[in-house]
Amino acid sequence: TVVDPTPTKAAASATAAASPTRRATAGPSPTRTPTSTPTMTPTPGDAEPTPTPAPAVLDSSADAPTPTPVPVEPTPTATPEPVVSTGQYCDTISATAPPTTVAGTLTVGGLPAPADTTVYLAFDGAAGPAAYVVVDGATTGYSAAFNTGSAGCSNQVGASIGIIVNGVYYATGYTIGGGDPFIRFDIAQ
Repeated sequence: TVVDPTPTKAAASATAAASPTRRATAGPSPTRTPTSTPTMTPTPGDAEPTPTPAPAVLDSSADAPTPTPVPVEPTPTATPEPVVSTGQYCDTISATAPPTTVAGTLTVGGLPAPADTTVYLAFDGAAGPAAYVVVDGATTGYSAAFNTGSAGCSNQVGASIGIIVNGVYYATGYTIGGGDPFIRFDIAQ
């Protein structure tokens, strides 16, 4: 056995751990040998089939309580709120531009609306001019006119036109400045 006079790091730690009667000798460095370690994923061919449980058989002769159906509440449909204008309605009169008129029929519960029903025009959700329902025989209707306001008014160019009846807002789909001097909008509440 040959002893190396200059200890290597491995030999130094071996010497420190060795008993006083033994001397460390240099030898071949240890070689790693592969060892198998368990893994979470099975390798092909190693997987065992998982048994499928048999369906449960119920004994119909036993006195089992009848399940009570749990009512499912319907999901409410969201109703979009109108965008509320930051400006007030501006009652303007123009010598060059005629007013726009919004008119239509109005029924409540399938019947003609009462004559004292108030209909408001709304601009970006802000109430504007009002009109009362007019009764003409079996037909009830309304008619309200407005002019375009300046910038900062709720009835400015580009504002959406809506109608408020009995506290309910109806979007007409029209905007101010769309070139429509007459808008027909029938309402059935």
